[in-house]
Amino acid sequence: MSKPLSHKPGELRFEFLLGGDGAGRLAAQFSELLDSDYGVIPFFGVGESTEYDGYYVAHSGQSEPLDATAAGSLQHVGAVLEEAGTRQSHWRSVEMNVSDTQNDITNNPAQSTAVGIPAAATRMRWFDPVADEVQLATPSATTATEFGDVALVATSDAPTDSSALIYDLPYVASGKTDVRVWDDRGVAKTDAENVVQWDRVFVPAHDCVGSPVVSNGAIRLTLDAANGIAAEKWVDGSAAWQDVELNDSDWSLVDADLVNVAPASVGSQLVFENSSSGVQHALNMRLDRGRTKVLFTNPSGEDNQTPSGLADYLRPIASDEVETTNASLDLRSRQEVRR
Repeated sequence: MSKPLSHKPGELRFEFLLGGDGAGRLAAQFSELLDSDYGVIPFFGVGESTEYDGYYVAHSGQSEPLDATAAGSLQHVGAVLEEAGTRQSHWRSVEMNVSDTQNDITNNPAQSTAVGIPAAATRMRWFDPVADEVQLATPSATTATEFGDVALVATSDAPTDSSALIYDLPYVASGKTDVRVWDDRGVAKTDAENVVQWDRVFVPAHDCVGSPVVSNGAIRLTLDAANGIAAEKWVDGSAAWQDVELNDSDWSLVDADLVNVAPASVGSQLVFENSSSGVQHALNMRLDRGRTKVLFTNPSGEDNQTPSGLADYLRPIASDEVETTNASLDLRSRQEVRR
């Protein structure tokens, strides 16, 4: 059960109980969300609107067993949310800062990139806060994902490289096409009753029981330091995941270090080792919303270019882009955008 409780003006105290198998894990995931970089969190009624519908920022929160001495697992979860706005006061926005990347894996460099937003979004426009300029934004492509379509809007159409893409989105559509990180816990994603067995990961410091799985609904990577990278792509026609074979190589994954976990993108630094020479090489990995490939770049502390064997190994899943949007999800006040 759950209930919103009155608190200070502009704040909402929210409490609920979790019981049964997995209650402790669900409570831990909620606590991670409150401590994450997700920033603004939609809070709304399911099936009908409520007076509390809006965007909130977590002010504080906690989860704990309701009775540590009782049999079974019953968790009490609570949070204080601070109101950040509503659909009537704010637009959703993807903030960006387009920059060049050190992508030397591609053989066919793509000179432009794109911002991905849910295809359910309406009123899409570019907003340049410096010039106070607004112009219409039109998707250049659409990516089908496991949880819905993502519209891709070319950044070359934006007024500047630091413009924001603003749009309206129903609360119920929020989060469906975001990039996700899972802890697979060493088990299949769902059990015989189709109940999800993986845990959502919201912070880079999460201590995985199994392997981290990074997915944007179009491509999914299991980063298994013991068995290497397992890649899959979403096939919308059959509504199923299909294996993507990486090329044969002496290179294999030995470490995956999550760097950032956010709705618009997930980043990780991966370390690979050559089984013949023992040489190691690090690559930064970035997966953005709506992409069908992964951006691999050389970190600033890595002196050498990507070894040819490692580049060949990753090429089936590697992006051709030589720019990145550095996109992040936020809100923009309607008053700021108003003409």
